[in-house]
Amino acid sequence: STWGEYSGLCSLRNMQPLHRFMGILGSINLILALGMAASLGPVQFMLISDACSAHHIDPKSSDCLKNHDAKNEAAFSALLWNLATGIPPLVSTPVIAQLTDVYGRKPFLLIPTVGAILTFGAVAFVPVEYFRTITVPVGFLSCLLGGLFSAIGVSFASLADMLISAQSDRRHFYFGMIEVSFWIGFLIGPFVGGMLAETWGNQRAIFFPVIMLLICLLLEVFLLPETFQRPKLVQPPKFDWKRGNIFWCIYSLFSLNRTAAKLGVTIILNFISVTAVTTMLPFYMKDRYNYSNAKFGVFQSVLFASNAFGLLFLLPLLQRLKVSPKWILFISTTSITAWSVTMMLRVEPFIGIAFAGFVALYFPVCRACISGLFPPASYGVALGTVSALQVATNLIGGLLGTRLATLDWRVAFFVTGLLPLLNLVVILFLPSLSHRPQVSLDDDKRDPLLAVGTPKSTDLAEP
Repeated sequence: STWGEYSGLCSLRNMQPLHRFMGILGSINLILALGMAASLGPVQFMLISDACSAHHIDPKSSDCLKNHDAKNEAAFSALLWNLATGIPPLVSTPVIAQLTDVYGRKPFLLIPTVGAILTFGAVAFVPVEYFRTITVPVGFLSCLLGGLFSAIGVSFASLADMLISAQSDRRHFYFGMIEVSFWIGFLIGPFVGGMLAETWGNQRAIFFPVIMLLICLLLEVFLLPETFQRPKLVQPPKFDWKRGNIFWCIYSLFSLNRTAAKLGVTIILNFISVTAVTTMLPFYMKDRYNYSNAKFGVFQSVLFASNAFGLLFLLPLLQRLKVSPKWILFISTTSITAWSVTMMLRVEPFIGIAFAGFVALYFPVCRACISGLFPPASYGVALGTVSALQVATNLIGGLLGTRLATLDWRVAFFVTGLLPLLNLVVILFLPSLSHRPQVSLDDDKRDPLLAVGTPKSTDLAEP
């Protein structure tokens, strides 16, 4: 059967095209995550090595970050990079989210991929001494095309198209399976990036992400189908610049109903705390344990392996035990605090990784719950809103992490453990979040970009 016979929108009864689509989308996300994850260590260690060399300190010595000036300079370079790659997606992600509900998903998955190729191309080709003057500005301009979170939002909007008629638990399961592809990429990427950095050097190792992103672009062009089907509406969807900004995205979520507003708060607190911890890790492991690039890559790979284990085994197990999505979010958030406590108490870092499997459960469950609150004609806006919040909180968390990295480590991890505690209070006031989608493509006859406020009940009804 051809893809067109299913109009790109299949119920779970037509499993063959759904599985084919998930195989293609999962492969693209895996390769995308593989390239991105392979760059994490080399970029950070490139900045650390450059700062240490500027102060005539051997980058491989255990005293590399004992020098306060070198540590601050490396943190400042990382701060500039976080700003350059974090601010532009705040502008582009909401625009892309709205455009996907007007012109389709596929074009706006290609655009962020091209932007990522240009960003990492600049890191790979521009000499490190020109990092602040050339690489950072080029990264800023190329990230206006979107970033990783923009691509993630479009990917999950495509998946939501395929799962319009799915039950709540099945949506969580399939969202989790696509999330697994990211974590598998992040599992392999740091190890590959660390090995390449030890062999080729930190900057040359960035050629690997560029190659992976080029492969990803080819798969998107030639294999990925378009899943968006224009709904039959009295007023066809149109792009509105007034809504193409982060403030409208936040408003559309927080004004939807109480459940959506509470989920929005949990997203903000969760992503800030997780991003702050991951930003501090390279500095912490180098300062306290003198980890090399390769050893830190192994550490990150084990960390992401725990994430993948959580999605492959823990999430299906909790669903089989009929655990409500609310309590899955609660368990996941508690594990962030537990992980920060182990770091604060200076427990062996590999022991704390045991909590990472539960941390990963938050993302697919939260996205599935958010998509279920919006009508199908606004899935792009729904999941784009989550991506926009991710971009904003990733920027805030990155800035917080680089600042905390200059403080005493116990104080730093105390702060990252405190945010999830606040999040737990919000999650306790959530409803059960068990629901089935209550709208079809033709249910809402208004402009779908206005229809994001359609469900006005304060809580979600049980099926």
